[in-house]
Amino acid sequence: MRILILLLGFFMISDVVLANCFRNHLREAIKINEERKPRYSLLSNGQSEAISEKLISFEKRLLFFSFVFANFDYKSQLFEPYGISITCDDYVSMSTVNKFNDFWPEGAPNVKDYVDFNLKQAKRLLYSAYFDYQDLKQVLSVTKDLLKEVEKELRYNCMIRHALESIARIAYMAPIQEATLEAKGEAGAIALAREMVYGHIFMLDTFNELDKMAKPLNTQGIPILCQDVPQIPLGNK
Repeated sequence: MRILILLLGFFMISDVVLANCFRNHLREAIKINEERKPRYSLLSNGQSEAISEKLISFEKRLLFFSFVFANFDYKSQLFEPYGISITCDDYVSMSTVNKFNDFWPEGAPNVKDYVDFNLKQAKRLLYSAYFDYQDLKQVLSVTKDLLKEVEKELRYNCMIRHALESIARIAYMAPIQEATLEAKGEAGAIALAREMVYGHIFMLDTFNELDKMAKPLNTQGIPILCQDVPQIPLGNK
């Protein structure tokens, strides 16, 4: 246990010095969601509390694990001498999140337009693409198809869509980053991207649970979750 604490302390010290865009993304998300939690609670007469608590708790666990098992930032830093920062390329800043609105300006969605996301099938397709093809091209193709489903009504399934957009960006950027490394006699970008993609697929269950919890409030016109995540472009502009 003492060794684990010392290692965690080391990583936290290095976190101050080096680029840590994955962890910064999580910290920003926690801050935004903690600030918005009481506002949503007031709007929903407390119905949003469980959603906010589940989301923030989940993000805090991810932040802890980012120092131990999912230290993507540390692995990304190994490539910085070669001119790329993988986690900074792949994780979009929370500064682009929409400002807080009590209700959607365009009004509440029609519940008839709700898409019941087939999580089991989505994970089967993603895992199949992940394990059958090493280069992530098939993962990108599958993810694009899944995104078409949850983009039919943008006021539902917002966490699932956020995760799929993130998977798509990571898979899209990986071969570009790998080519940069190969030109300098190195490799490893796709290997790191695969770790991050696997983590996203594994977490889809939690994202889906959050979306289903938010559905009643989204139907009332409260944009919880939907306005709390940034839109993730496929590549750099």
